[in-house]
Amino acid sequence: MTRFIIASLFFSSFVFQSYASNELTITTWNLGLAHSYVRYASQRIPHIIEALKNHDTDVLCVQELWDKEDIDTIKDALKETYAYNFVMPFKQKKASKVPACSFYRLFGPHSAGLCLVTKCRKKTGDELTDCVLNTCGKAIDKLKKKDRVCAEAFFAQVGKSSMKGFLAVLNPFKKTGLFTYKGSNGLALFSKYPLLDVTGFNMDNESTLSRRSVLYANVKKDNQNHHVACTHLSANLSNVPYTGTFESWEDESYHQAQLMTVMVEEKAKAEPIYLAGDFNCSIEDLSAGIAPEATKTCGHFLKEGYFDNMLEQAECTFCDANTLVLDAWEKDKMIDHIFVKNVDHSKFTSQVIMKDLVTIKDENGLDILSNISDHFGIKLEPLK
Repeated sequence: MTRFIIASLFFSSFVFQSYASNELTITTWNLGLAHSYVRYASQRIPHIIEALKNHDTDVLCVQELWDKEDIDTIKDALKETYAYNFVMPFKQKKASKVPACSFYRLFGPHSAGLCLVTKCRKKTGDELTDCVLNTCGKAIDKLKKKDRVCAEAFFAQVGKSSMKGFLAVLNPFKKTGLFTYKGSNGLALFSKYPLLDVTGFNMDNESTLSRRSVLYANVKKDNQNHHVACTHLSANLSNVPYTGTFESWEDESYHQAQLMTVMVEEKAKAEPIYLAGDFNCSIEDLSAGIAPEATKTCGHFLKEGYFDNMLEQAECTFCDANTLVLDAWEKDKMIDHIFVKNVDHSKFTSQVIMKDLVTIKDENGLDILSNISDHFGIKLEPLK
């Protein structure tokens, strides 16, 4: 869909009204701190902290801050800049049976467990994750058709050692967790202004593999209410077998988008709304080289009257040129967004940020140039 079509769709349904003044500056950034999945997570943390401390914004929404230690590190580093923050407690969803998998189901002929043992056993970290996703994907898909609970539990162990993963799903005394990173949603909201009516919306029943949630807060600045929501919707993992209850990864993210708008609009009514985060959806723009991704999800927000200033300038946030994006099938996509409603979007400006390269040590201790995250961020601010 071209920028002209997007603009036409928006203005054809636009009803002019008296908007509240636009004072809030908001930033979203996926930090890419998915240890064992996005490379050099530990080495990048000091650079992420430096970038955030040097960045000026009123409200900051970050994603993929999965690990408890990383959360505490970032919160401590930013406490002087942002006096207020909100992070939800970890909450795990458990398999409905014990054990989650029978031994035969996991290690029988042509099984996922057998594939992992024979083809991925000696791999660790990123290489192990890649092997599970790409080499054993068909076996996991077969497992889903035979036993969805086992498949969901087995796949949730991605990132652990193979031995720990097997023990978790075969344990006859303890229900297996179905979410990665111990039930963390990876979200954190930071603000220079008080966060009022803070609420965490769970989407556990609409989440597969990773726990998806919405962090909501009313940010009051200069006596104006600004309803801010921070999220990270399910990715359209085309190379990963879908083990959830919907039709596909994309269908799951679409249902999450619907829930999000209902939840937030019940709070905000007609006051300014800002939906920020990694939505894992991208509107195609051929002239700008932007590829489509889960367009039904993005289309939901546009249909509901939201606007994203980045759609007019069409710049990728998850980009093939990023040093941390290695999959050959990836194309330039704009999957990070700040959708606004009940504000005059023409009085805002957006820009893609956090694009700098930094020097870090690789696995062999050698200096290399790397992006700070596999995502670039977005900053939305009022025109001066």
